[in-house]
Amino acid sequence: MIAKDGEKDSLCSPFTMEGEVESYLNRITGAMQQSLKVILSEAMEKAASWEIDVSRHEWIFHYPAQLCITGTQIYWTDETQLALEEYVGGQEDAVKRYIQVCNLRLSYLFGWYWANFQLLMEQRSYL
Repeated sequence: MIAKDGEKDSLCSPFTMEGEVESYLNRITGAMQQSLKVILSEAMEKAASWEIDVSRHEWIFHYPAQLCITGTQIYWTDETQLALEEYVGGQEDAVKRYIQVCNLRLSYLFGWYWANFQLLMEQRSYL
């Protein structure tokens, strides 16, 4: 699979274009969806060890952008729910602490991005 911006990923199983056009287009769509499910599952397993095995800002370069956004939203939802449950459980500063964690993560990501912006643009021009 190749995106318009040059991002590439492989199908998780071999695919041949055989038979009627409508048939193989439906099969390729299914194969692409299955491949993205497998890649997202792998990305989520790796995301569970953010800050231990690999940092977030490195993790995002190992997977397709759409799946990084999806995975990050899943983790954000889980962490937000946990902070809200802690708040309901009596920890009045739980949400404030989580906002600080989010702000710290974003600050770090933005700082890293701007420090490496020129390199990223040079790499992108080779795609």
